[in-house]
Amino acid sequence: MRTKITGLALVLIASLVASCGNKGMSVGGGRVDATATDTGGIVGSGGLGSGGRRADGSIGGTDGPAASAIVGSCTVDTDCVAVLDYRAGFECYSPTVASVADLARDPCLVPWNSNNPKCPLVTPPNDCPGGPIPVGHSCIILSCQFAVCAGGTCALNADFSTPSRCAAMDAGAPPDCDALRATYFAALAAAQTCDPTQTPTGCFNAFYDSCGCPAAADLSSPRANALQCALDALQRAQCGFGNCGAPCPSGNSTPACASMPNLAGVTLGTCIVR
Repeated sequence: MRTKITGLALVLIASLVASCGNKGMSVGGGRVDATATDTGGIVGSGGLGSGGRRADGSIGGTDGPAASAIVGSCTVDTDCVAVLDYRAGFECYSPTVASVADLARDPCLVPWNSNNPKCPLVTPPNDCPGGPIPVGHSCIILSCQFAVCAGGTCALNADFSTPSRCAAMDAGAPPDCDALRATYFAALAAAQTCDPTQTPTGCFNAFYDSCGCPAAADLSSPRANALQCALDALQRAQCGFGNCGAPCPSGNSTPACASMPNLAGVTLGTCIVR
């Protein structure tokens, strides 16, 4: 009987070890308490769950190149930063936390933009294996989340007070409207390239030119997100589009993709408003 009990116990222990080996692990030597993350791992004291740890010590999903592990070691709060993890992906543009050293080591960790999470201040490399993960539910975004150093490990905190800590941090020098306008108009020009053979057109007149008149851009273009982010930043700063002194065309504002043959004989298109 004792032999049977011992055998069953060994089988149970082996099953538990195999099960634990397939789950994400908390990062750093933090607390034992942990909560499930959107990507299938667990977060301990500032840890990151991202689908399990590979044999080489890196973490990440099952596809794409191996991602360097987030260590999250810190001494002071400024050693930590909230990030979007473009390695394993993320839902609802929710941030995780890493150390500044982790951020410098892995270009697929991008600083989280609390003002507009969908518009990171740094563009991740194109070969990062992860990104936004579509969800079938409404997203609840905490507008004020910030990284702190808790017992030598980076952690993510939230502030629900009014005004919040983040509002106090954002209150600084007035916005540079000229720079914001320059960024917006450059993004608008880049997103106005279109395919004249596409039906229906991807051009929409949801934007404005330097005269403050309706302008169109191709929202099916990969450049559309950069344009929307530039527009959001311009409007959040309450900067105008400008006024060239000329009246805007009257009549209907219908977007279209106008053909523009070039010297190589290739027909290109640009979004216009008729």
